[in-house]
Amino acid sequence: MDFSIPSNAHSVTLLVRRSKAHNDVPAESRSLTDAGISLCEDVQPYLEDVVGSLGARFGVPHYYCGPSPAMLITCFILFEPKQMTVHPHLTVTASVKHLQGGRWFAEMLAAKQSRVQIMRTALKDITLWGGEPFGQESGRLYQFLTEEGNESFRIAVADEPAITMALLDKVDDTQLGLAPCVGLLVFRDQGGIIIGAQKLVPSSAQR
Repeated sequence: MDFSIPSNAHSVTLLVRRSKAHNDVPAESRSLTDAGISLCEDVQPYLEDVVGSLGARFGVPHYYCGPSPAMLITCFILFEPKQMTVHPHLTVTASVKHLQGGRWFAEMLAAKQSRVQIMRTALKDITLWGGEPFGQESGRLYQFLTEEGNESFRIAVADEPAITMALLDKVDDTQLGLAPCVGLLVFRDQGGIIIGAQKLVPSSAQR
């Protein structure tokens, strides 16, 4: 496999960004597009191999996903879990793309800022959000990743920007900014400290 497990890893969470979804409806009603379903089906064999390799070290995985239909469907197609927990910390309510009517995001892209750089700027400048503590949402997924528990292997289908927000400045920037159906392995030591993160990019997810 195209990843390595740290020798002192005590647990792992496989975060997967949900697949391509319809953007013309509210998030709570958003489902996958036909292209999103096809992408899940293409990526599924790769992630099945990843889960098998991780399971040999960390045991049976526990499955989680965010509350939107798009995340539920992504999880079911990719992993076919017999049991899954819907977790509210795997998504965020705010949208960077829609700040100031979309003008700010367009300006950042025009300035050739990466999505990770854009997220860092947005989190530091609370005036963009009208003073709202958007950073509080970034802490929720991080709490999920580091909370105490007896699960050594978790799989979670989440949203961007939730993943990048949670791990910004905690792992290398090159591992963030996930495309649809791309995974991120987050390893923790016995004390619950994050000791590494590795992006998983199957060839079919690069389309």
